[in-house]
Amino acid sequence: RSMRRRAVAFMKAFESPANQPDAGTFAFWPYDAYPDTPDPSLTLLLTARLKGPILGGQRVPLNLSIYPNPLAIPSDADVTATTYATLLDDALFDGGAGRGPAFVRFFTDWRDLGFVPRRLNPDWLPPASGAYLTWLTYRDPIFPLFPNDVDLVVNGNVLYALGRYHRLFTPGVAKAVELINLVTALGLHRDRLEEITEYYPDNLAFQYVVSRAFHEGRVITLAPAVLRLADDLESTVRYRADGTAYWDLGDPHLNTAFAVLTLLNAGRHTPLDDRAIAYLISEQNVLGGFD
Repeated sequence: RSMRRRAVAFMKAFESPANQPDAGTFAFWPYDAYPDTPDPSLTLLLTARLKGPILGGQRVPLNLSIYPNPLAIPSDADVTATTYATLLDDALFDGGAGRGPAFVRFFTDWRDLGFVPRRLNPDWLPPASGAYLTWLTYRDPIFPLFPNDVDLVVNGNVLYALGRYHRLFTPGVAKAVELINLVTALGLHRDRLEEITEYYPDNLAFQYVVSRAFHEGRVITLAPAVLRLADDLESTVRYRADGTAYWDLGDPHLNTAFAVLTLLNAGRHTPLDDRAIAYLISEQNVLGGFD
């Protein structure tokens, strides 16, 4: 409980201030306290060196004292959604103040309706998909046309938050579900994951996020995707000589944890879960963590 409360207090420090156009949104970087630093010439040099998309934001990394303003990021749907879900948990478990569902407008304001250009346009994504965009680039004038993205892990997290707040009638929910069911039916999560989620590497986060929205967010229309993802995990598991089970896409501890949670969320309570958990226990270091 102490750790949860500290985590929530830390998250709240990343909320957009009340006097900003995006007040109430969150991101994984804080607001830039010194937007005029560095000077214009150094800004040009750093921007050319660091590259990266121009997203019209006001947030810069915690660990860099000098960062080019053009590469600052806006608030995003992903962190906003998961933070509001966390604030709900804080109210339920730890007596926190909580928040109402007013945050839903952040997602409906930023849907892929054909007005905002997309940086990536894979062949499976319709020109105006209706799903949720990643970046909440509120600015003055309102809604400048910075390129944006449709990321299906982000959409899964938005669905999870909307489900937790009983707001699954929100515009965009059906479209996001439709896309997630489509890409899993096409098998794109197996070999074209970078088109599905630009911001999450292939560590089974997509599988976990979709299954969490289904199970904890009660987005039952995701059932076709969740069943396919669970089937895939059961068919790709590996076994060690001691009988324990694991998955390995480059980070076997994280991969296995996400895989087990996905299977449990899908209702697959089998001995495979126990074997995978036994693998994780056997891999703990002396401090109880994982190398």
